[in-house]
Amino acid sequence: MTADQAGNLIFKPLAFESTPSLLYYRAQEPGKDISNVLAIEVPKNDKEIAGLQFEDGLTKKVYREGDALSLKGATLRVHYKDGQADQLVNLTNSGVEIHGFDSSKLGEQHLEVSYLGQKLDKTLTVFVVSAEEAGEKAVAGLELTDKPKVEYIVGEALEKEGGRFTVVFEDETTETHALTDEGVEVTGFDTTKEGRQTITIHYKGASTSFDVLVNPKPALNDEYLKQKLAEAEAAKAKVDFTFASPEVKEALLAGMAASEKVLKEHDTSTQDQVNEQLNQLTALLKALDGQANLIKKKKKLFLL
Repeated sequence: MTADQAGNLIFKPLAFESTPSLLYYRAQEPGKDISNVLAIEVPKNDKEIAGLQFEDGLTKKVYREGDALSLKGATLRVHYKDGQADQLVNLTNSGVEIHGFDSSKLGEQHLEVSYLGQKLDKTLTVFVVSAEEAGEKAVAGLELTDKPKVEYIVGEALEKEGGRFTVVFEDETTETHALTDEGVEVTGFDTTKEGRQTITIHYKGASTSFDVLVNPKPALNDEYLKQKLAEAEAAKAKVDFTFASPEVKEALLAGMAASEKVLKEHDTSTQDQVNEQLNQLTALLKALDGQANLIKKKKKLFLL
């Protein structure tokens, strides 16, 4: 017994001396404990298969080495006893089993097909060829699977990290790529333009797109930085700066220059940059050691 992705139970054909009303079973997944005893009702007067035949063959019969088998287009006609109507079953049905396909083995292959344990007399014939023999695969389209960052503020650069897409080839095979991979081109983003924008991904002649939103830049609060810069300018005339160690003086002057640059570039500076410079200036002012150095000099002169 197996279960498909929808949770349907698939049993091999069972034979009973007398048909029970319930079938009891236990289930277990690898690495997990076995289930309690469960039961399902056994259908009464269930249809009995009289024969099977292919109604439609596989759409795809030639495969590249390493490709997965595609069951698209293939169907079975199921004949039932007692004159009951035939039924068409897709080969993707969970009751269908296919044996004999090996994508690593080049050449002609004959696949055995069975439905609910009954094997068809005929086989499906497919061919596996090398990549060189098959030639370059043609791209049918692109499908975006993971979007990168989709909301920005004016001035921010487009972020491609995290974005992924699937390439669908005409032979129905697929491969996945990141937006940062070689050969991938991303166009349509304008960091200076507010509003919704359509970003297009180009790869091997095919394209797909997604939307991003560019929000207006929030008002920059740089008043505290201006005040701190004025405080630093005033400190240059005080003892704490005059007698400070050379490296401490140099660090403060560099910090002041960086803060002035952020303020001058008001239209392109970010709030994070302003806050960083404010914190840096605050720390540099606290690090001024002129008073301590002056006291040390006075003590040295007193000792002399």
